[in-house]
Amino acid sequence: MVNFAKINFGELNKPKCTIPIFPEILQTQTVCKYWDFFYICLNKQNTYMDRKKFIQSAIGIPIAGALTAGVAGPFTSDIIGNPLTHWLLNSTSNSNTNPQSMINTPSLSDLQALPTLTKAMPALFVGHGSPMNAIETNIFSQKWKQLGETLPTPVAILCISAHWETYGTKITAMDAPKTIHDFGGFPPELFAVQYPAPGSPTLAITTQELIKPNPIDLDHSWGLDHGCWSVIRCMYPKANIPVLQLSLDRNKSTQQHLDLAKELIPLRKKGVMIVGSGNIVHNLGRVAWDRMNDPIFGFDWAEEARAAMKSKISNGDSKALANPYQFGKAWELSIPTPEHYLPLLYTLGAQMPNETPAYFNDQCVLGSLAMTSFILGDA
Repeated sequence: MVNFAKINFGELNKPKCTIPIFPEILQTQTVCKYWDFFYICLNKQNTYMDRKKFIQSAIGIPIAGALTAGVAGPFTSDIIGNPLTHWLLNSTSNSNTNPQSMINTPSLSDLQALPTLTKAMPALFVGHGSPMNAIETNIFSQKWKQLGETLPTPVAILCISAHWETYGTKITAMDAPKTIHDFGGFPPELFAVQYPAPGSPTLAITTQELIKPNPIDLDHSWGLDHGCWSVIRCMYPKANIPVLQLSLDRNKSTQQHLDLAKELIPLRKKGVMIVGSGNIVHNLGRVAWDRMNDPIFGFDWAEEARAAMKSKISNGDSKALANPYQFGKAWELSIPTPEHYLPLLYTLGAQMPNETPAYFNDQCVLGSLAMTSFILGDA
């Protein structure tokens, strides 16, 4: 059992006060601050404490005496970069602000408090394909693993998956999103997979405020569907990065989806990775099941559409891509329903000037699926 130290607010009112770190705690507990919450590992049991709960605990309940700060880097004994913890550690006795008032007034100040990155966090579009890619070692999952090892580490991931359609736009806002097995007919090993990445209610609220012209509802019932976790699990198997999902509003036009995505650009500048997960060619009704053992195979119409889409993506022609059915039969066959295509528009909407796509997993499988994926930003 770890020791706990009670915060003395009289001491915290003193400038440059720090919370002591006890060696016996460090042996069993590691705490990393990811912007808006503390991710606590106690004896290998994961618990999550968001910022609101941290402040509430600090007011009246003993909390862990060891708090170290850092994002994907060496831990230090200083708690920095968080405006609320900064207040706790550095406020004066004459301060007119109190933590309880900050609990009840979440705002964009949280986002603004983060340093703006010299280079924005990359945005990805990922062709996720079969859910089996999550547990199989193949060229697709190996590339996802490589990306997790080479791309900058995000403070959080906002995923737009083909598999969450709603009426109205929603964003997951729970501390610990559940793993959703939204498929059937696969082996038990796939249903046994859990991806216990934390969520971030604060980031959900921040995103809600950021794109006020597009009303967003906070959702507490969804979680992470396979369009999200099958990819991100391969990229970040430790499940130590907060993951949120933004839904696809069935009421929106393709242009409206693209416009909403443009509002997400400030998140990239603050270290949030935008991931669109779908397939630019996705027609399950025409899958060539007899070609399952062929690593690469696309029908002529699928290859035609894939090449044309890539050309427009490379040329930055998002306006044309927001009206895909104008381009004829090959596109119509490739996009019989819009849900797997729409995540593409979210990645393109978050594109910044002078960014060019770096393609990977660029091939068709089973005749009517394209795994074509790309990165915008630091590839």
